Amino acid sequence: MRTLSRWSIAILALVPLAPLAPATTYYVSPSGSDAASGTQSAPFATVQFGVGKLNPGDVLILYGGDYHEAVTVNRSGTTAAPILIQAALGETPVLVGSRPVTGTWTIQAGSIYRTAWSTQPVQVFCDGRLLNEARWPNSPLPDDLSAQACALTDDGSTNDMVYANLPAVDLTGAWVQIMAGEAWVGYSRQIVAHDHATGRLTFASPINQTSVLVPRRNNRFFVFGKLELLDAPGEWWWDPVGQQLYVWTPDGAPPANRVEAGAADSVLSLSGRSHVTVMGLDARGGWFNLQDSTACVVNGCHLVAPTWIRTFDGWALYPTPYLGGIDVSGSGNVVQGGSVRLAGRSGVHLEGSDNTVRRMTIADCGWNWTNNAAIDTVRCIRATVENCTILRASGTGLTMGPASRFLRTWSIRPPSTSRIAATSGRGPWTGWVRKSPTTRFTATTAAGAPAFIWMRAPRISTCTTTTCTTCSGTGSTSPARCGLSTTRSWRCSTRALG
Repeated sequence: MRTLSRWSIAILALVPLAPLAPATTYYVSPSGSDAASGTQSAPFATVQFGVGKLNPGDVLILYGGDYHEAVTVNRSGTTAAPILIQAALGETPVLVGSRPVTGTWTIQAGSIYRTAWSTQPVQVFCDGRLLNEARWPNSPLPDDLSAQACALTDDGSTNDMVYANLPAVDLTGAWVQIMAGEAWVGYSRQIVAHDHATGRLTFASPINQTSVLVPRRNNRFFVFGKLELLDAPGEWWWDPVGQQLYVWTPDGAPPANRVEAGAADSVLSLSGRSHVTVMGLDARGGWFNLQDSTACVVNGCHLVAPTWIRTFDGWALYPTPYLGGIDVSGSGNVVQGGSVRLAGRSGVHLEGSDNTVRRMTIADCGWNWTNNAAIDTVRCIRATVENCTILRASGTGLTMGPASRFLRTWSIRPPSTSRIAATSGRGPWTGWVRKSPTTRFTATTAAGAPAFIWMRAPRISTCTTTTCTTCSGTGSTSPARCGLSTTRSWRCSTRALG
């Protein structure tokens, strides 16, 4: 067996190592071609094709426009050579989860049009705006959560609910969405009988998961999912028998080349990847998947209607493949500088450990009444949430996991129909405290003890200061002074904005 002499080793040490392969920059444009070279003057056409070219250190630049595709990043970067996917300077690329409805439209009646569509949509858009599924009571187009219309039951039980002033159509076969009992979570039930004389709607299956979530008087509800309820601009309905999509556009004009339909699936997956940064990439009708990711960054991305569930059975919704418009697990990931609007569930959901949400605006989330927080970190250890804004959420505004830290200024604007409260301890159902907009609330996080800040307030409030009651430190100095192993109690001063 040969061995190298020490002189040979010394000589080898003087030989320079081969340089790393130079990073490559690729370009994508909706007007490009996947048969092109991917250069600035000859860009690719699809984001997925461009992503498939990326190696550690490479950059993919996206020109503005809509990309109707679901993108999966199939390689990781490294600490020294992260992969970067970013918008071209001054442009707005948008990943779109819904698909264009390209069939021939036929007038059904008045301003209602129909065309062939083979699968049940969860979302329908017109000119990029989310429409309402045909419903009663009619509601403005999804925009301001506090304007979402509903009615209040006269009575209810495990098998039915009663409301005397239902619309004068047969609701058999339609669906009811109801915040039953104590209204912790919504339930969807198909209607199998409609008694017009009494206003009684009989459910296809009972609502009886727990005694405190049985329908009763003054529960919020609406009914949806029947052609007879399609009676206002900005509504749609899908016929499962004839496989036809019916649409009344917001302006009443023909829907050709204006309508998209989809199921709110993932439009960008970094699942299992590490050291990938995404900058300036927006999305409509689809969510970002960062599950089991490490040291990935989502920066300056704006998502609209990323998560949506048409029907669900209260707590049976859990477990679920995803909760958030940006859904994160793994460790060391950062979501910052962007926004999530009109999420059916959470805006941002964190699990894993040491993940961060910073300078995000979460607006009008929880449209599906699923009892998910606007920013949900309850299953994330040592989460950091800093300088974020929450504008209207249907239930919980923030959930804090073990040893988490919430820093600096918060603006919290709940719907006008509820109240602010905070709980601390091992569950959300203990220690309810009613608070006025001028009082203070405290939430505590420690190992195994999450806390919940509830978005149920009659007035707009803002958190102006945060104080760590363990060490009396304020702002971003508190975590460093306390250390992650100690119990931290944050006290937030609030003032009314209006």
